[in-house]
Amino acid sequence: MTAHLDALDEVIAEVVGPNAAAVDADGTFPRAGISALGRRHLLGLLSSTDVGGLGLGLADAAEVVRRLAASCGSTAMVVCMHYSAVAVIEAHGPEEVRRAIARGEHLSTLAFSETGSRSHFWAPLGTARAEGDDVVLDATKSWVTSAGEADSYVWTSQPLSGDAGASLWLVPAGASGLKVAAPFDGLGLRGNSSSPVHAVDVRVPAAAALGGDGGGLDIALGVVLPVFQILNASCSLGLMDAAIAATIGHVTTARFEHLDQTLADQPVVRQHVAAMKDRADAASTLVDDAVAALSTGRPDAPLRMLQSKAVAGEAALDVVDVAMRVGGGAAFRKDIGIERHFRDARASVAMAPTLDALQDFIGRAVCGLDLFG
Repeated sequence: MTAHLDALDEVIAEVVGPNAAAVDADGTFPRAGISALGRRHLLGLLSSTDVGGLGLGLADAAEVVRRLAASCGSTAMVVCMHYSAVAVIEAHGPEEVRRAIARGEHLSTLAFSETGSRSHFWAPLGTARAEGDDVVLDATKSWVTSAGEADSYVWTSQPLSGDAGASLWLVPAGASGLKVAAPFDGLGLRGNSSSPVHAVDVRVPAAAALGGDGGGLDIALGVVLPVFQILNASCSLGLMDAAIAATIGHVTTARFEHLDQTLADQPVVRQHVAAMKDRADAASTLVDDAVAALSTGRPDAPLRMLQSKAVAGEAALDVVDVAMRVGGGAAFRKDIGIERHFRDARASVAMAPTLDALQDFIGRAVCGLDLFG
């Protein structure tokens, strides 16, 4: 086991795990866990060693997110979105922010989806206009993870000039004109602080651009989407890991006293547990293959990348459903934890690109059609 995973396991055991139930129950941002990850330099996992980061890759980030999700889905999603933003900042962002991320002192996130275009993140309606050396941004972002908690947002807008494409900006969370809407009070991932963010005459320097004007869509699809897809899938894998472990713990200890047998002694229960494990392992294998395809530039990498979130997300829905069924009345109790994983797993269906959108993209790719028609 490498040093960063040792550090991660310590943070999970000492901070993330003990706080997970309260984060969910109270809907509070997992600040203690994020701060602990920062102190152990895990927020700088993807940051280059040139700026003091760990210089690790997508496979390492996926393992971190998976382990976090098995303990606290909210913390895992915050880190998923942070790493997705870091991928852009590392490629196009200012050195001082990159160094702050590497030190574990800066949390970032994505601000892509908008009220008007909803989960179609590739179609920003928010505007950007030049005023001297500054750019003024106006938009209504529909869902931003870590809203009001992150230090910066990787922000999409329409380009300054031209009608096609998008532009990306690094927007400080404290910028005047930014307003976070009502606190998040959702079904699952209750501590991820996912709320709408409104921007009215938000002024940033022109140097805040991440990439060239109009080139944001290429960056979003080529840099952000692969990282987000794999890490979102890793969240689903971690939730399945936790649900399976909790289910096994329950069925191997709960007993039919009149039969002097555990639940696991019943063939039907074992079949359900086997089906859960089969489904989870198949999804895990596909996600691992997607990471390998992306890292080696295999021709099927775009397809595997699209499949990763779709397959893992659907598998998680099936696995946690069976976990609730096998757990019976006990699974509905908060202390067991299965019902929390059941609720957290629902998010992948609705998180852009949604499961329905991904299945359409996959169908287009398999049929040799253009992704966006």
